[in-house]
Amino acid sequence: MDFCLRKSRIVNGLFHLISGIPLDWFAKYLTKGYMKVDPVVIHCRNSDEVLHWDANESLNAGNKKIRDFMRDAYVYGLISGMAIPLQSPSGLRGVLSLISDRPLNENKELFVKYEKDCRVIGESVHTAFEGLK
Repeated sequence: MDFCLRKSRIVNGLFHLISGIPLDWFAKYLTKGYMKVDPVVIHCRNSDEVLHWDANESLNAGNKKIRDFMRDAYVYGLISGMAIPLQSPSGLRGVLSLISDRPLNENKELFVKYEKDCRVIGESVHTAFEGLK
């Protein structure tokens, strides 16, 4: 897994700290309007619970736009991931997304093992980025 962090505000103002996502995926993501249906972003906006996801499990779920989103994510190698909702001391919401090119059943144990550490790192970076506006 690539743990290089990037800051982005592309998803309706929600700060995104991302890892392992190909840059050309962003072009498709924006062009197809996936920011409106991205189930990871929707979850992180509405919950403080960590989300473990697998694109393969979601290929037949949800509406057509979500199925298209997951199919495209899968093609780009975004097979599974862990999304950690973040909140800075001022209340600004964000998400730390860790992505893998392997199925969730191969990663979940590792994701769970480092979940608390990743949240601490994510919230620290998120708070620092907020100060760099």
